[in-house]
Amino acid sequence: MIIGRLKMFQNIKEGSLKFPLYLSEEAKDLIKKLMHRTPRARLGMRKKGVEEIKSHPWFKSINWKVAMDRGLPVEKPEIKPIIDDKISTEVLGKNGDDTKYIEGWDFQNKMD
Repeated sequence: MIIGRLKMFQNIKEGSLKFPLYLSEEAKDLIKKLMHRTPRARLGMRKKGVEEIKSHPWFKSINWKVAMDRGLPVEKPEIKPIIDDKISTEVLGKNGDDTKYIEGWDFQNKMD
């Protein structure tokens, strides 16, 4: 565990950022500036503060007034069907009854 932490700190100090190919140049630039090795040089840490972040080109399509007023549309999440129903069949059985259980598990209400 300690070796992993040391490696992590070494990477923070010396490692290079690697970005997925699908990221835009604006997104890469934003990430680089937010993760600058010198905390005082990071985007948002200078005199302008958060305004510096909000004015970055990656956020150019954001109307911050509307965002702060919670007026931005929210996409409805996609609900995906459960493909592997192994756990629920182990717990509830194939017919949804509670006759089957996982060995070592206790489903009784401990508050009684």
